[in-house]
Amino acid sequence: MTQVNTMNIAELTGIGGAVIGDLEMYGVQLKDDLEMAEETIMEMREEIEWLKANVKAAEKAKELWMADALSAKKKIADNSQAVTLVRNMLDEIDLEDDDENTRELRKIYWNEDDDIKQLKAEHAEADEESNTAAWNEMNVGI
Repeated sequence: MTQVNTMNIAELTGIGGAVIGDLEMYGVQLKDDLEMAEETIMEMREEIEWLKANVKAAEKAKELWMADALSAKKKIADNSQAVTLVRNMLDEIDLEDDDENTRELRKIYWNEDDDIKQLKAEHAEADEESNTAAWNEMNVGI
């Protein structure tokens, strides 16, 4: 049989008590850490939900922007067609018959006076060719 020294029992009891105290302290610390981790996880979940909502809102905004962009593109195409139509109509008006409104329209739709000058020059050239052709026809008969 082994003899146990009373001093050893006291030491063991003290050490055991210290170990139990340390374990309790670590247990409390672990409990606090666990609570903090749970709070952090909840905050992260809330932030993830917030981010998901922002992504959905951004996707919706993108869809609306794309719709607006397509609408604007169509309006630009329509306006371009309208400008072309007005320019063609202005081309058909004899330059000598231009009134102030027609000249203003030419300035607006041709944007520059140089374009108007070029257009007048083209009309003058066409008139000259027409007059030359008519003169030649008259001379052929002579």
